[in-house]
Amino acid sequence: MNKSGMITIIVAVLFLVVGGFFVSNQQSQKAEQAKMAQEKAAMKAKEDLAMKQEKAAETEMMKKNEEVMAMAVKDSTSKKGNLVDVAGGTSFGTAYILRKDGKLYHAVSAKLPDLSLGFYEGWLVLKTQQNPVFFSTGKLLKDKDSNYTLSYSSDNLYKGYDFVVVTEEAVDDKKPEKHILEGTVK
Repeated sequence: MNKSGMITIIVAVLFLVVGGFFVSNQQSQKAEQAKMAQEKAAMKAKEDLAMKQEKAAETEMMKKNEEVMAMAVKDSTSKKGNLVDVAGGTSFGTAYILRKDGKLYHAVSAKLPDLSLGFYEGWLVLKTQQNPVFFSTGKLLKDKDSNYTLSYSSDNLYKGYDFVVVTEEAVDDKKPEKHILEGTVK
């Protein structure tokens, strides 16, 4: 075989090897893209499921809140108290406490300004001569009528906890921050 034939064969082999490499590389890229698309779809499905579960939990919580609110408000043995603004604003509210059949039912409905940051939290307070004892009853949620509401129930009666406070909170640490509304339930 002459020199030019040998060069032709070498060039042909190199062409096949390099071409095969490019084809293989393109297939690898397509496989990687397909894998990434599958992972993205799986992540989206997971996020959608989490969102649906969160929505279902929120709906269940709202339903429970409505039941507790109705019970605390409508029961003839329920105690009621007005909540007044202690922060210099125009907010106001009503709190209910019902202790019945070994359970505590507590509800709050309040007109409060919307917060851009933070949240409102409800508290039942045992007033003592030294230091009051605060017990969180949870975050207030905005209802369809733009009222902020809270419903809480417990197997503990929390006897003596008849003072209600609504605070504005920046941190969810179960420590009361800025007092907005206060009142005694009698």
